Amino acid sequence: MNNEQNKLIEDNIAFARWLAHKWRKTQKLLSYDELESMAFFGLTKAAKTYKSEKGTQFNTYARFIIENEFRNAFKKEKKYTIKFGEDIEEMNLVNFDISDLIDLKTIINKYLTEEEREIIMAVYHQGMRRKEVAIDKGISISNVVTTIKEAKSKIEYLMKDKVSPIFL
Repeated sequence: MNNEQNKLIEDNIAFARWLAHKWRKTQKLLSYDELESMAFFGLTKAAKTYKSEKGTQFNTYARFIIENEFRNAFKKEKKYTIKFGEDIEEMNLVNFDISDLIDLKTIINKYLTEEEREIIMAVYHQGMRRKEVAIDKGISISNVVTTIKEAKSKIEYLMKDKVSPIFL
């Protein structure tokens, strides 16, 4: 890295810390230290790729890069894949009791309508996008979203205080 890039980083470290602090208030998935590390990584990335001739201020550009780092991390942290079958993959859960999975499977099979079950399984089990499910089912995307919301409400109600891993 050259002197100009180092100067940008040095001048904006407090800004990166402020963004990490701000994002820490709005979510609880990642610790402040993790957010701060991501902010510094994003700041470094921004300094390396910043082009002043485009007319954008550095902190505007850096904020965009840093917040994208946060968003990408949240996406990774929130992905839980449950395979209903013989194997359970990618159970990235904290304090997760296997009885919750059994309860969830029972609720999905017993209390959801066939349409709700098919849509929930397509989106959360097979990883299909809502648009793909809508095309596959011949319904609108808003109907898919509404069905998912209704199914989630049923599941959350029936699971009561238990944490439903596919909806975190």
